[in-house]
Amino acid sequence: MVILISNDIRSRIMRGIAAGKSARAVVRQFEVAPSTASRLKRHVEETGSIALRSQGKPKGVT
Repeated sequence: MVILISNDIRSRIMRGIAAGKSARAVVRQFEVAPSTASRLKRHVEETGSIALRSQGKPKGVT
């Protein structure tokens, strides 16, 4: 089951991490799975954005 996290929560998670809070503290505060926080952090490092990744097939692919 996939649960989407709002951009507001995503930005709050990243602000907590950037402020030096431990990953465990951020996870407890926002009640998300540790893997969610680590994937979000990696996504922001790679793309520079908290926006969701595009889903589905790229346009033009059948």
